[in-house]
Parts: sequence; C-alpha cells; structure tokens
Amino acid sequence: MKLLALLFSLFPQWIVAGTPFLAAGAEAAALSGMQLFAGNRFSGINNNSMQKPDKATLGLCWQKPYFLSEVMQLDAIFTKPYKQHHSVFYFRNLKAPSYSNSVFGVGIGFQIHPKIQTSIQTELQAERIIGYGTSYGNSWNLSFTTLPFSKWQIAWLIAFNLPDKLRTSVSMNNVFGLQYGMNQQAKLIAEIQWPNDQTPVLKTGLSYQLNKQWQLFSGFTFSHAQLATGLTYKKNQISYGFAIRYHQILGSGHAMHFTYDW
Repeated sequence: MKLLALLFSLFPQWIVAGTPFLAAGAEAAALSGMQLFAGNRFSGINNNSMQKPDKATLGLCWQKPYFLSEVMQLDAIFTKPYKQHHSVFYFRNLKAPSYSNSVFGVGIGFQIHPKIQTSIQTELQAERIIGYGTSYGNSWNLSFTTLPFSKWQIAWLIAFNLPDKLRTSVSMNNVFGLQYGMNQQAKLIAEIQWPNDQTPVLKTGLSYQLNKQWQLFSGFTFSHAQLATGLTYKKNQISYGFAIRYHQILGSGHAMHFTYDW
C-alpha cells in the first residue's frame, strides 16, 4: 500500500480527464505520457477525442507502470467518424493488490470552425482502495484544438472531477499543448499539465516518421527525470506499438498497443 501511494504521489500527470491513469497507447507512453499530440490511434482516450479519425478504429493497450510487476493497466477503445461529428467509447481498468479503478467513458466531437475542433466527454468510474471502500465518481472534459496552420498546432484540454466519497470538492486539470512541424517527417511537441492543486508538469517530445510503416517517438518529463521512447508500425488497417520508459526513482516500465481500422 505504501509503495502504491508513493507511485501515485509521484505522478500528478496521471490525474488527467479525472482519473489516475497512464495515457493509453504506445505513442503516449513513448512521449512520456503526453495527452494531446500522441497520434490518433488512441486520441479518444488521450485527448478527449479531439481529432476526428478517418476511419472507425478498435484499439487495445496494455501497460506495466514501471517496476511494479503487480500493477497493470488495460485500455480498450472504439472510435467512429460521421459526416458532422465523431464519437468515442472506451473502457479502462487498473489493478493493484490494494487498489483498483475501472472507467467507462463516452465522448463526441465537432468541428466548430474550419480550423478549430471541440469535443465533450464524460466518464463514470468505480475506485476501490482497501481500508477506504469503493467510491463511484463522474468527470466531465472539454477540449479545443486547432487544425495545423502553417507549421503549428495548438490544443487545450480542461477536465473537471466531481466530488465523491473520496474527494470532497471539485478538482480541475488543464493541459496545454503545442506542436511544431519541422518538416514532413519530424515534429516537436511541448505540453504542460497543470492540476489546480499541484505543481505544473512540463513535457517535451519528438515524433519522427522513419518511412511509410515505422514511426519513432521520444519524450522527456521535467519531473523526476522521466525519459521514454518507442516505435509504432502500421500497414494497411493494422497498427502495433511498443514503448519503454524510465523514471529515476521508480525504474523502468513498458506499454504495448494494437489497433484495427476499417
């Protein structure tokens, strides 16, 4: 229990979209947990379904948080584009010996301007801590993102976690992201995650398209020196991803994902 408490205390960036989870998808893991520009495979989970997918997508992601072999996280997502909007449905589950958290979320996104997309999402969660019982909560998220203009892209996500058995007041989290396209292959990414009751966390990263199938991601967090890297492979309708990360206190961890588009 003390070990798990240490883990949660060291990762304020987990508290995104109202729930203490690692961002889903190997791209996000390789970018040291970035939420807003981690590719579109798990965009419905990572950034509140801001970016409209070209096709329907079904995805699965498994993660092992650092050296804690008894802790694991599983994510499943389904996204579907329509003519005027797009929708997302997902399920997340994190299990540990003394803690568990399950979440079901739905979201819908719209293009409100030729260069601006917005979306709204809600999550229902069941959180269980041994010694404290089970709590049922609800969170609401709102996001805005610009389509690329010149070489830049900007995004903003705001999340509200409503009071429940374990939390006595509304908590809020802001995530600000900036992406710069250096050329057709390389993009620089910066992100600030700023919970209202915690210190802001700055993250930087790089994505590089090696060829038509392979893409490289790497990220660094200016909090306890977190470094991560990973690769994704996409051919036709199938995508695979793998990432490893290192924390100066918690050690190493990894993530894997699989998606299918149609």
